[in-house]
Amino acid sequence: MRKDAANSNRLAADFRTAQVLDDLKSAGHEVDWSVLQDWLAAIDAGYQSAELAALKRARDRALAHTATPNEGKRELLSMVTSAR
Repeated sequence: MRKDAANSNRLAADFRTAQVLDDLKSAGHEVDWSVLQDWLAAIDAGYQSAELAALKRARDRALAHTATPNEGKRELLSMVTSAR
């Protein structure tokens, strides 16, 4: 999993939790419920979209038709970690 990118589905799950919203409020951050509900609806629509399903199928198909699907990931990971 990438560390430099936000996971919008995870953020949406957090913002559905009363504890997170209470923590924000206690830190002085008021939540505009109408904006939050619109944002959550947009995240849900994206997560359930046909486009995302097609991307997932294409990714899975490419891995399924590879003799060693994890080998490419290892090579990529080694290139990324050695570049640091």
